[in-house]
Amino acid sequence: MSRRGDLDGPRLTYGGPTGSPVRERRGVPTSTVVLLVVCALLLVLVVATVVRGRSAMSQVEPTATPVPSAASASPSPPVGGAPSETGASPGSGGPGAEEGTVVPAGASEAAARFVTAWLDPNPKTREPVLAEVASAGLAEQLRAVDPAKIPKVKPVGAPMPGVVAESAATLQQQLSDRSSVTMELVAEPDTPYGWVVYTVSPSAGG
Repeated sequence: MSRRGDLDGPRLTYGGPTGSPVRERRGVPTSTVVLLVVCALLLVLVVATVVRGRSAMSQVEPTATPVPSAASASPSPPVGGAPSETGASPGSGGPGAEEGTVVPAGASEAAARFVTAWLDPNPKTREPVLAEVASAGLAEQLRAVDPAKIPKVKPVGAPMPGVVAESAATLQQQLSDRSSVTMELVAEPDTPYGWVVYTVSPSAGG
């Protein structure tokens, strides 16, 4: 038997490109294969966890909390302005009126009673009321008015406030012919309503 040369042995193979013996390639170490497998498993696990988390998040629908608007948060003011102490609604129709103007107690009643008496052509019912709600000078002037010249109209609604102070007030009364009458009142504690009309100014219809 011939002796094996240095190039002849279990680590050599034949049939290379040149027909010469070539050294057999070493296989991949087992530890490297195990490490690659472990890394692949870890990667699969991480990907599965991420996908599962995204699926869970997509199934949860966020609940929208309605934000109240400024219009709904703020209470709406009552129609026609704040009620006066006398129960009348002080709108914005009077001369120089400001929104929210409050007519002192008794002034609105005195003005309403004055308009009713002022439009009454019957002296027997007209004069006693005027004596209660008009100043002495104004009541005296109105007694001399010819009943035929009294307009045949009716008051529409309650008197509307204009400029109102602690002891003086301006109110305007709308009439059925679209005209109006403006009354200046002063506080008179000794009268039935505590207020009397001392001037009256009719205006033409609109």
